[in-house]
Amino acid sequence: MQPQPDERRVRQPVVAPGSQVGGDGPGGGRGDENHASRLLGPGALERHDPDDPLSLPEAEGFDLRIGPAPERFRFAVPSTATRLFHGDTAAEALFDRAIGRLERMGGRAVEIDYRPLHAAALMLYDDAFIARRYANLEPVYAELERTAG
Repeated sequence: MQPQPDERRVRQPVVAPGSQVGGDGPGGGRGDENHASRLLGPGALERHDPDDPLSLPEAEGFDLRIGPAPERFRFAVPSTATRLFHGDTAAEALFDRAIGRLERMGGRAVEIDYRPLHAAALMLYDDAFIARRYANLEPVYAELERTAG
């Protein structure tokens, strides 16, 4: 079942026509199709929408076309010793398949120590940080909901 856009919240496009967003192709797209346009309708992300409080006029000047993928590239992966799958062997297998896919596309996996990144994530999400941020910004969210709804 395809997601149906909420008619009240459909925004004007921010992705340039003909650009490729997501998918399997070298630039992320599937051929000439624009993934966002297929999901949201033609021209769904191309320009500023004055009726959308989250849309900015600067969107008019953005060119978000994705160029061709490089023939060779490097990408970071957590070292085997620092990977965290918590016993989820299916997720680990999918992760390894994704690495293999990137390598077949011309990439070279570079192992990194994931522990510092995980420690930062714990500071953000294993704490009341998000709840405190939301509490500070709750009036902003309420106003946005009131004006958008």
